[in-house]
Amino acid sequence: MKKEIVRFENVTRQEEGATYLDNFSFYICEGEILGLVSVNDRGKSELLKLLARNLPIDFGRIYFEGQLVNSYLNSDYSDNKVYTIDQKSSLIQDLSIADNIFVMRPGFRKYVINEAVLMEQALRVFKELSFDINLNQRVSRLSTMERIIVEAAKAYLMGCRLLILLSPEKIISQADYEKFHQFLLKLKKLNVASLYICYHHWIMFEVCDRIALFSSGRIKRIFEKQDFNQDSFAPYVLSFEGYKAYRCQVAGEPVFQLDSLSCTAIRHLNLSAGPGECITLLDSDNQVTDELLHILTGVETDYEGRILCQRRDIRKQKGDCLDRGMIILDDNPTETFLFQEMSYLENLSFLLDRKLKRSVLKSAFIHSVRNEYYQEAGDLVDERHIGGMTLREKYGLVYNKISLFHPKILIIKKPFAYGDMRCRNYILDRLKALKESGISILLLTNYITDCLYLSDRIEVIKNGQNIVSLHPEEYGIISRIF
Repeated sequence: MKKEIVRFENVTRQEEGATYLDNFSFYICEGEILGLVSVNDRGKSELLKLLARNLPIDFGRIYFEGQLVNSYLNSDYSDNKVYTIDQKSSLIQDLSIADNIFVMRPGFRKYVINEAVLMEQALRVFKELSFDINLNQRVSRLSTMERIIVEAAKAYLMGCRLLILLSPEKIISQADYEKFHQFLLKLKKLNVASLYICYHHWIMFEVCDRIALFSSGRIKRIFEKQDFNQDSFAPYVLSFEGYKAYRCQVAGEPVFQLDSLSCTAIRHLNLSAGPGECITLLDSDNQVTDELLHILTGVETDYEGRILCQRRDIRKQKGDCLDRGMIILDDNPTETFLFQEMSYLENLSFLLDRKLKRSVLKSAFIHSVRNEYYQEAGDLVDERHIGGMTLREKYGLVYNKISLFHPKILIIKKPFAYGDMRCRNYILDRLKALKESGISILLLTNYITDCLYLSDRIEVIKNGQNIVSLHPEEYGIISRIF
């Protein structure tokens, strides 16, 4: 019988009168890979906090390696042997891998560092993980997959018993996913437990031992290996299977074109999108997306080739993206595209005067905008500060603003990176509506998930250049390309 690493028994956690974990129970065993699919995000951050640290709970008990570490009677704020890997690296970029693993490790108190001993220990760990790397290499030069392995090795040497992998589909490229799953299986052989948190259950089928369905602070069901199929999950999750998005019949001149675009990572990239067409650019090795966004926003100007928006070269066109009929969203637009201190209506109409080429917007015009979007937002349209709105409500504001400005081309980096299952479903519906209104959409992603249900074409990019163009009937072969 395997040893339990973590057990939650009937845990309830409340904050300011709101219940985030509700009679929550689950366990993870030594060397187990447990998947966690979140139907909605209520309680997820509270669960992660309690796994890492013994914060006050209102009811229940928490055990770590068989020892009672937290209960409703006593919470000592101690830390558990848990390490979380997510989008933000915890490594020091300017130091070497060896320095990050040992010198920056909590509890490392040696004043005289024996470099040979450190190297020997580090090499042993990486050999156990079947990973060959130069330990003198600076962390800043690591790929995303290499960074994850280095962080996991650091966690292992720190004595961590549970590794939390938070939404790896946001950071791992399509080409590296098989390597990532093989790496998890190597950690399993070292008896490290993994909590694999992902919004897409089918991604976890090939590697998890069990999958827990999490919703509104409770575990709704535990799926065993024999239940790893779409039919078993269908009653519990929002499935997009059979989702029929409007397919564009492209007519007329392309709205947006990349014509033999080249820069540092980009090599002779070609792409075009017609009115109402949705194209997904699959950056399979995660090299192109950020550089392309820097070029489009004017941060990077030293490039070759042309970018045409409405048949005009943006290099020669004065003004910013909005003046060119273009809106660009990063992967977290509710934070970067909105102003938290502004009201809903102020956010909605910000820069509308420039879009309409008017020096002043009359109050009657603003009132008209308010009435138009009241149908979509309801009383939220009169919200004085948007900071207290839910993520789903903020996404509603983002897409209402795009609808109001009606750009010729909308470019989005990882459109489904944030938000639970219901929020992603809402984003998909809003993008479909924008597409049907004639707006061209370019989705930039490194892993294909929900983009499949919206795209007219997928352009697969590897080593900075086009390798294949896929139409909907060919999407099933994506996994075979890598």
